[in-house]
Amino acid sequence: MLAELSTEISDFLETSKQYIPQMLIVLAGLWVFNYANWLTGSKLNKFGIRPRRLKGLIGIPLAPFLHGNFNHLLFNSMPFFFLGLFIMSLNLQLFYFST
Repeated sequence: MLAELSTEISDFLETSKQYIPQMLIVLAGLWVFNYANWLTGSKLNKFGIRPRRLKGLIGIPLAPFLHGNFNHLLFNSMPFFFLGLFIMSLNLQLFYFST
C-alpha cells in the first residue's frame, strides 16, 4: 500500500512539472494586475463586487483578480500555485474552466 502511494506521488510530481510554466504565467498575471491596481491608487477596486447595485455584478468575474494588498496576494498565491498544479495535472481544461 505504501509502495502504491509512493508511485502515485512520483507520477503526480512528474506530471505536474510540465505545468509549472503555465501556472507561473497565471500567477504573474495576477501580480501584474495587482501592481497596476496599486499604481492607480486602487482605482480598479471599483470593479469589485458591489452589493445591491446592478453595476456591481461586473465584479463577480473580476473579484478573483482584486486583492486588498500585496500581503493578501502573496498568501493567496501559495495555495493557488499548488492546488492549481494539482488540478492542471488532472485536467488542463478543468483548470481554465474553474479558474
